Amino acid sequence: MGACMSTESARRKVIVVGLEGAGKSSLALVVERPGAFTKAPATIPSGQVSVVNREYRGLRFTFWDLGGGAPLRPYWRHHFVGAQAVVFVVDASAPDMLDEAREALRACATDDQLSWPPFCVLVNKADAPGAMALSDVTAALEVDE
Repeated sequence: MGACMSTESARRKVIVVGLEGAGKSSLALVVERPGAFTKAPATIPSGQVSVVNREYRGLRFTFWDLGGGAPLRPYWRHHFVGAQAVVFVVDASAPDMLDEAREALRACATDDQLSWPPFCVLVNKADAPGAMALSDVTAALEVDE
């Protein structure tokens, strides 16, 4: 039993959430195959949940990429249990989606299932034409840089 428990405790559960099209699945692909992309992969609509396992410097991570569509967001919280970190991905090239992203981020940040894990807001597509500056995105999301 001890060996089984120590194996599980060595795995870090990372939840990746954000609105549809923000780049969650692309992030998961880059994590799964580092160095495989010379440019950002095309948008990959996943629609539901995908899981990527990765080992880095002796630590084992499981990334849970949760679909970002409005009908799926109420179910995010069911995956929060046991999470050691949360990455909220935001699309800097979609300013019209920032109000919705702010509300989804607030819902995650205030969920009682996520009372302690580190929370990272990843501003994606910042190099896209017409993308907002980091300071404008963080102001719109009402988070500190």
